Amino acid sequence: MAKYKHYKLSNEIEVWKDVKNYEGYYIVSSMGKVKSLDRIVLGKNGVSSFRSGKLKSNVRWSTCSAYFNSFLT
Repeated sequence: MAKYKHYKLSNEIEVWKDVKNYEGYYIVSSMGKVKSLDRIVLGKNGVSSFRSGKLKSNVRWSTCSAYFNSFLT
């Protein structure tokens, strides 16, 4: 598992982990956030381009913990 940043928000520490079967593409936090990771994409014309990672959602962990737990490594 890769090392990711840990952020402390109020009294909770946000921990990021890889998403199972999508390692290197997406990470999910203990607070329910999903983020894509930076990557290099090969275009149709054969030119490589850099894509920045983006925050995909902001869902409270408690509402979907069973779903996310099934995808964590």
